[in-house]
Amino acid sequence: MSNEKKKVNRVKCTANISGLMDNFYKNMFDDTKGPICWCVGACPYEMFSAAGVRRFQTENHAARISTRQEQAMFIEVAEAEGLSENVCSYAKINIGFALMMARGEEDKIPERYRIPKPDMLFALNTCPTMIQWCDMLSDIFKVPKFVVDAAYIYDENNWDRNVEYVKSQLYDFVRFLEKNTGRPFDWARLNEIVMLMKQIAVEWRAARELYKKVPTPASFLDALIAMGPKNTVRDEASLAFYKDFHNEVAQRAKDGIGVLEQEKYRIMWRGNFPWHKLGTLSRMLAKYDAVIISGVYGLGTYGDHAIDNILPDGFDISDPLRTIAAEHCCRSYTRRFDWKMEHEFRRYIDEFSIDAVIIHSPRTCRPWALTTYDMAREVEEKYKLPVLVLEVDHTDPNYFHDAQVETRIKALLETIKK
Repeated sequence: MSNEKKKVNRVKCTANISGLMDNFYKNMFDDTKGPICWCVGACPYEMFSAAGVRRFQTENHAARISTRQEQAMFIEVAEAEGLSENVCSYAKINIGFALMMARGEEDKIPERYRIPKPDMLFALNTCPTMIQWCDMLSDIFKVPKFVVDAAYIYDENNWDRNVEYVKSQLYDFVRFLEKNTGRPFDWARLNEIVMLMKQIAVEWRAARELYKKVPTPASFLDALIAMGPKNTVRDEASLAFYKDFHNEVAQRAKDGIGVLEQEKYRIMWRGNFPWHKLGTLSRMLAKYDAVIISGVYGLGTYGDHAIDNILPDGFDISDPLRTIAAEHCCRSYTRRFDWKMEHEFRRYIDEFSIDAVIIHSPRTCRPWALTTYDMAREVEEKYKLPVLVLEVDHTDPNYFHDAQVETRIKALLETIKK
């Protein structure tokens, strides 16, 4: 295999993501736009927008810091406070950040990452650690919090029961928002935003279909770079971006422009991603003519979790709270092993011409690390594909060693050749 560095042909409009996200975080300091909520994990941001509440996702903020290799300081602060090295690294970055704010050490935080202190907190326990994380933030800032419980879906026949359970809590959340903002909830605006999310999903799914082409006109890593606005911002500017993204990918597919000059190996990725090594992994794979094509973490979009139950697209426009509840209570964390194998593997293997699978088993994220070796065995037996279980981490740099990771990737690709 060659050690030559090879060019990665990125989707060009992803360069606009930085501006979109910077503007989103800049608006956090506009006091005319209502109180601010720190949201732990994936939360119903459209409800905050309808209530006139500024909000941001603590995980997204941690990933943003990590992509620029500046997470170590915050992790060290959190660990010095007593958090174990095994605690979710997203949480440690955010809690370290919060501790520095509470101690009056904001001048040590790079200005581009600064955000206001919260007036309220929100968490949804699709990941069990998020409740404790939210509790710790509440102890630090002494502000009210609202927590939504998402039950595990033991039986797909009880899917509606789980959705109704979360939906009932969202009605309580509306009352929480009205109490803490002092104004009525804007149901009309909520309907508009849910419709906007449906339009974004249409553009994203159309672009995703084009990833199936050989050579692929866009990579999983392009999708990772582009995921911020649809996951956290969710506004009209986001929709405009995804229209541009879809159009560019479609034009590349039409012109036969691939991510690599020569595409030999098509890889599926399962799990969250080492944000601090996004560029490193991209270049490492490109050196061997390999590209990550598919995987639910990068290519998934709003409505996908409910698409089998809310036909035809996962959106019930007549009932926005049902749509929101289904989106948030039916994620991978709450689903059975066989559901994951169907929705997170089969679709992304069969339809994307995959040669091998990399399963990320993050050292500090229990939900994504759960049953990874069992999944690997299932993929090897059922699809006859080589699998690499990569034990690194989504944001903690202490668990990622470039030379070791490259050696394992080279071994995976050699297995494909054989």
